[in-house]
Amino acid sequence: MKKILSYFLNSSAFIAARWNGSFAFRLLCRVKRTNIDKSPNKFLDQASSRVLQDGDYRATLYTLGSGDRPILLLHGWKSYSARWEQLINMLDLEKYTIYAIDAPAHGRSPGDSLNIEIYRRFMVQAIEDIGKLHAVIAHSLGGLVTAYAYLDNPQLAVDRFVITGAPAGMQSIYDFFKRVVGLNQKVIDNMNQHIAENVTKIPPLDITLARFFTAIDKPVLVIHDETDRVCPIGYIKDAIPQGKIHAYYTKGLGHDLQDETVYERTKQFLEDLA
Repeated sequence: MKKILSYFLNSSAFIAARWNGSFAFRLLCRVKRTNIDKSPNKFLDQASSRVLQDGDYRATLYTLGSGDRPILLLHGWKSYSARWEQLINMLDLEKYTIYAIDAPAHGRSPGDSLNIEIYRRFMVQAIEDIGKLHAVIAHSLGGLVTAYAYLDNPQLAVDRFVITGAPAGMQSIYDFFKRVVGLNQKVIDNMNQHIAENVTKIPPLDITLARFFTAIDKPVLVIHDETDRVCPIGYIKDAIPQGKIHAYYTKGLGHDLQDETVYERTKQFLEDLA
């Protein structure tokens, strides 16, 4: 099936560029759902929740805690809000109020597709509902969404950011998609053109962590693992301006970064800059 799909896309790229770009984009955004009934999601049963809506898309926003320092948590691709259980359990919920989004087609939110613009809109909607945030803590795709949201609007009402295991930018996503599906460059070019004209608010190839790190004038902590095979660390080290961004590098945790040391460093960052 994969070979048929790649042949179909590669062949149509030169004769029906606009349709080809649109089709490739829909394929890129398709989500193969994980089992939301697994036990980790039971952690969310103690949270209050409400549904956010944007057109046909719906996201779930969870709330835990009662503190006066609101924090918004953004998960990555094919993940869910329950991934943050260890971090949330380490935070003082009388000091912080934790908000976490299950993006469309993830966790307990319905749907079968997600793109960076839709995720950005739900992030912005949550911030508008909550008010000024003490911090955004984001993992993987959530980190790139955060960078995109700030690049689109530097007045975003967030005091500080924690970016963990994030991809370099949209180009990294294109490269992964190209490799996995077996596409030629023309398909990627068509898809990028479609996204630029119909999806993102800024040129998609301008959505990079490097631009975010250069533009940001607020405290940022970057956490990344030396052995991350999903989002290799090299580009992160190259992208961080010397002396401007706080960086914490781990070894042996891989892409997920689920470890007490990671969350202790995150907690320290939140407290040091309180």
